[in-house]
Amino acid sequence: MPVFVAQSTGDDLVLAQGVDPMVDEWCSAGADVTYRRYDVGPVLTKTGTGHLIGMFPAVVEGVDWLDQRFSGRESQSDCTA
Repeated sequence: MPVFVAQSTGDDLVLAQGVDPMVDEWCSAGADVTYRRYDVGPVLTKTGTGHLIGMFPAVVEGVDWLDQRFSGRESQSDCTA
């Protein structure tokens, strides 16, 4: 089953340092992962603003990704062998 994971580098709630190894682990287990990292610098740290700002591109790309899956198109995994 394909999965879409999005991460903002400026996210101060869900840190990329935790998401990267999770994606690696899922890929190692054979998952079909599309992983997008959005380069968003720190904004009003410790307020969750970096989390919210990173959500905007993730929602746009994520909705398109879902539309493609429901249309029957295969996902393009970012996992390497």
